[in-house]
Amino acid sequence: MRKYLQNDDGYSLLIAIGTILIFTILGLSLITLTTNGILKNNTREDIVQATDLADKGIEFMVDSLQAELGNYVLSGNIGKAQFQAKLNETITSGELSCTGGGIKIPGDTGNTTVCIDVKNIQNVYTEKDDGTKILQELKKQVPIISTGLVDGKERVTTAKVIIGTDAIPDQLRYALSTNNGGNLYLHGGVEIQGDIKTDNDLIISSNATWFSGSTAIWQPSVRAKLTASPGSVTPKVIFSKENRAVYDLNKFQDYNNHINGTNLSKAGYYTKFDTATAAGQTAISNLFFNSPAISVITKSSVPQDTVEITTKILDRYNASSNKANYTNNLEITTTNHPTRSYGKKDAVFVSSTATEKVQETYTYYENVCIKQEDKWILWPIWKEKVCVEWEQQERTGTRLVDRNTFKFGSMTINGGTKTDRKDITLKGTYYVYGDLTITNVNLKADAILYVQGKVDISESTIQGVDENSTMIVFANGNIDMYNLSVNSNQANASKIKGFFYTKQDMLMYGVGSNINLTGGISARRLILTAVRGDTANGYLSATQQAQLLNGTAKQYSRLKIIYDEDLITTYTEFTRDEEEEYIKSVNEPEMVDRY
Repeated sequence: MRKYLQNDDGYSLLIAIGTILIFTILGLSLITLTTNGILKNNTREDIVQATDLADKGIEFMVDSLQAELGNYVLSGNIGKAQFQAKLNETITSGELSCTGGGIKIPGDTGNTTVCIDVKNIQNVYTEKDDGTKILQELKKQVPIISTGLVDGKERVTTAKVIIGTDAIPDQLRYALSTNNGGNLYLHGGVEIQGDIKTDNDLIISSNATWFSGSTAIWQPSVRAKLTASPGSVTPKVIFSKENRAVYDLNKFQDYNNHINGTNLSKAGYYTKFDTATAAGQTAISNLFFNSPAISVITKSSVPQDTVEITTKILDRYNASSNKANYTNNLEITTTNHPTRSYGKKDAVFVSSTATEKVQETYTYYENVCIKQEDKWILWPIWKEKVCVEWEQQERTGTRLVDRNTFKFGSMTINGGTKTDRKDITLKGTYYVYGDLTITNVNLKADAILYVQGKVDISESTIQGVDENSTMIVFANGNIDMYNLSVNSNQANASKIKGFFYTKQDMLMYGVGSNINLTGGISARRLILTAVRGDTANGYLSATQQAQLLNGTAKQYSRLKIIYDEDLITTYTEFTRDEEEEYIKSVNEPEMVDRY
């Protein structure tokens, strides 16, 4: 018995079998874990891909809507009512709606279904400081639902996107801009808060300019300062054409040659900086006085100038809803003129009138023999035959008639003399088929003016009627603004809230003048010139200039332009012949929410 008990051959077999079982179980567990890991990785990959497809579905829908509306506004003269109808038709299309199934987009790894939640499309409003809301009738907040599906794994991305346009000139989007291929000139210590855009070149000088009689004086100062508008990370200099440049003036020269760009190609006169290279962009940013890093951008897709001032004035002449027609020019020289009490929706037409002979087309009817011996023959071929049947057919002709028309007139606001200026208030919307002159006045304005000719504003101070007032000027001719709040200190500067636009040149002084403009400026060729600090007759001492450059003094600019984020909303509040204001571009989409 003991012999059998001491025999361990059977135990070795059991141990071997047990070991095999253990390793088998461990191997199977490892395989199971590995397989589960692979499956989980595949699942995670499917989820990531499904999420990516869902996100791309949102982008696809937004791009499709933008393309549809963009192509539509380029197809012809599209009015506001037409655009509004097209916008509603596009975003409520049965093909795009979620109830209609939306758009199915096949992909290499899966597919996407994207649609518009038509039932939850919302209006867009702009809220003013006083809490009132203004309907943006050419925009809609569009809810989009996009579903990505990969190997049975589904992910959904939803977004709310504002689609449409605000139907305002592109120029209102910048603190400064040039149009119709013009250059932008910044002379001396001009200060700009907001983005600037130029159709052509940007020319900078560390000296301001002013005139002593007919002689241009190059007044020592510092270069322009540029900072970002509220809500922006960096200020931007935007060029709307390729191969544009920034020129820094080195040699003071004949003023007209400088403004006309005669010597831009001469290295002895200017240092040229290329906007297309990183080194050039850095150097341009460093040119500006005491400014943060500046983004230099070229946008070939910037909308071209579309402001048609003459058309607006002619349309207003034919309208029947004018508050008043001044047919022998308009002169405001007293403080109690009726224009002081007009509202923003009160439209005033200004011109001189005349009667002239004009040729017009008119309609008349002529008897025609229409049947003879089974043949259709027109008068007078039938004259030797018998006319069986007559018909009256419409004819057209031309004739000269007397017609009341209008000719070039003017609008003048004159408050007296430089030393005895009157306080005058101007309110309403004005259509001036002539020139606008404002001189020798303490003007309080809440008005928008369309001017066929030129604009000259001088020897005055300008303020708003109240803190919400604006002064907006659109002109076909030159705009000159000079001797405003002359030799005043910072507290007594002319504080203007508004916008100035011209298809020609604009010149604005901040040497003797002292102007704070909250809004923007656009001109074919725009020239701004300023010094810093309190001055007398435009002079800044060498000591003051040195202190500015080395940072030991912080003198304020006598010409400061601050972009107004409410400018677009303000512009839309005035009467603007909106039915005939053609839509030229679609705004970039605004992503309100995405999750």
